[in-house]
Amino acid sequence: MEHSLRARIRAGDPDAFGGLFDDHAQTVFRYAVRSTGDRAGAEDIVSLTFLEDGELGKKGTVTEMPAVLDRGVVDSRDETPKK
Repeated sequence: MEHSLRARIRAGDPDAFGGLFDDHAQTVFRYAVRSTGDRAGAEDIVSLTFLEDGELGKKGTVTEMPAVLDRGVVDSRDETPKK
């Protein structure tokens, strides 16, 4: 993510966060589908990933989106009923 976009997100610029979502949501979704095999669950992971990343960004915390995404995938696997 480019430095100026990060600064704008930290400053609470909604257009910057919207741009981040537009640029990366499909990639995040594809990763989540491949990792979980569940399209509906992947949609939830995308939402939670961007929500958490946005909230942390507003607090000035530098967040690496892949780490947030991986936590979402792991959490979804933990919630999957065992057969």
